[in-house]
Amino acid sequence: MHGRLQFLVLCGITIMSVFTSYIYYNGRINALWSKYDSTHSKTRVRNSCHIDSDALIVYTQRQKRLQDVCLTNPPGSLRQIYSHTGHKLSYCAVPKAGCTFWINVFRFLYNETDGVKVKHPNEIPRMITHYGKKKRSKPYSLQQARAFLPNTLRFLFSRDPYSRLWSAYVDKFLLPDYWCTEGLRIIARRSKSASSSRKKNCGNDITFEELLNYVSLSTVKDLDPHWCPVSYMCDPCNFRPDVIGTMETFAKDTNFVLSQVNLQHIMDNYDPKTHVVDEMVMLTEYNFQLLKRTNCKHCIKREDIALRLWKAFQINGYLPLKTEFPSEKLKDIDASTFIDVARKTYRERPNSSAQIKIQRKQALVDAYKSVPSHIMQKLKSIYATDFLMFNYDPNPSWLKLNTSETRS
Repeated sequence: MHGRLQFLVLCGITIMSVFTSYIYYNGRINALWSKYDSTHSKTRVRNSCHIDSDALIVYTQRQKRLQDVCLTNPPGSLRQIYSHTGHKLSYCAVPKAGCTFWINVFRFLYNETDGVKVKHPNEIPRMITHYGKKKRSKPYSLQQARAFLPNTLRFLFSRDPYSRLWSAYVDKFLLPDYWCTEGLRIIARRSKSASSSRKKNCGNDITFEELLNYVSLSTVKDLDPHWCPVSYMCDPCNFRPDVIGTMETFAKDTNFVLSQVNLQHIMDNYDPKTHVVDEMVMLTEYNFQLLKRTNCKHCIKREDIALRLWKAFQINGYLPLKTEFPSEKLKDIDASTFIDVARKTYRERPNSSAQIKIQRKQALVDAYKSVPSHIMQKLKSIYATDFLMFNYDPNPSWLKLNTSETRS
């Protein structure tokens, strides 16, 4: 009898938790939609990005899935919360899920661009985005943000874990950003016979499989933010976002968030082709600036940066796969020369949006082909909550068809 009573009490608590979460999240999302409906006649959303009933269903389903998973989800942390008091906007930053754009939005709103004059957030140099001085646009911890969070529109962006890991590899290891930091930790795991003394001081030859193995052998709390699970580093159960965006629907979700705080003009005149060029310029300038890092000068060469950037832009779908960087341009190559060649190549042979997606997807599929299944199983465990919480498939058909069963 006593056991049955405990069971009934537990069921009652669970039902109340579900009901309370349902009331909270649906109240918040319905309030947003009421606000949108009342201001829609004054709001211009780019390219008829009209938030219709189908979109309402999508946002509500994301909230419902979140509240369901939160009932059993272990607590995570909130590492970086950006906020703008004037626009009552709060964002939990997730690296490799559009965070450069959103950090630039907050820098732009606070006019904290290290003296660089810009007309749009995308014009802020990446080195300033992540390493420039921050005063009002600085990130807050959950404890610091508790006072203002309830009065702001809260949002975050997720991304498919497999795509996010591949993007992190391209950005940090194919390109030199992490060669002399995280790269050295990965190299330290190699056997002594596999690494020369020179390469132990330079992570310029790390493979995608090595990164995935490194991640799979790490504890979640020790993972770098660029591949730490979203559900851990930006715990939605604590942050309680009003809007959950995804990298896969980034433009649409970004438009919606900005429209809620009357900032939709930031996306006015948005052009995908201009965005591609801006992205190439930003990444090129950033990676050539890495030559100035005193702790990694021995590791980075101009010619190597140029060829790796070209490869990265092909992986991202920006440049044609069959077009090689002109070898005669490699001598004394600098950021300006590289940008001129890349911009010219893109404008002469631009990929359509569909072609960019196909090229990116093929690069992703090829990257995972040789990854041993035991590593994949560990990754599925590490990112299990992300898969559940944000509705991503841990076993997509392309992964089943291309994952190797051989242990490395």
